[in-house]
Amino acid sequence: MNGVLRIPARVHAALLSDLRRRHAFAAERVAFCRVRLGNRGQESMIGLTTEFWSVPDEQYIDDRGSGARINAVAIRRAMQDILNDDIGIIHIHLHEFPGRPGFSSWCQV
Repeated sequence: MNGVLRIPARVHAALLSDLRRRHAFAAERVAFCRVRLGNRGQESMIGLTTEFWSVPDEQYIDDRGSGARINAVAIRRAMQDILNDDIGIIHIHLHEFPGRPGFSSWCQV
């Protein structure tokens, strides 16, 4: 199955601007996008995101072994939105550096 995510230009620009803000200790910012699913056919699925929220500064965990680590409160909010509003949630962050991203040092795959 193929998927298509549509993000209006104004939301995309605001999301990028927000994710590029510096954090006191995290190397990157984290946000969640709310996604409404459209076509759920056999061959493709289309989702539309019209809003997002950033993880508040106090919900980051100071962990030098990862680019950004968020606490259970941040995850719980995303999960509650799914239950309350029957939507999808996508976790978003940026890798704006050269090279291929990798797993954090504490992650054993």
